[in-house]
Amino acid sequence: SFGEKGNYLLIDLGDSNKCARITKILEEKSIYIKSNYSKPWDSCMLITLGPLEIMDRFLSVLLENINN
Repeated sequence: SFGEKGNYLLIDLGDSNKCARITKILEEKSIYIKSNYSKPWDSCMLITLGPLEIMDRFLSVLLENINN
C-alpha cells in the first residue's frame, strides 16, 4: 500500500539558519540532502537512508556541527 514505508527521514533542526549552515557544510563534504523548504518546514532537512558506512559519514558531520 501507498505511504506506509519509505527510505527517508525528515529532520527538524529547529532553526532555519542552522539548517542552511549544516546543509552547506554537508555539500562541501559531498553529502547531498534536500532542504531549503519554505515555512513551516524551513528548519527541516530530508535525507535518504542508505548503507551504514554512508549514514555514518552523514551522522558524523551532522553531530560535529549541530551545536555550533
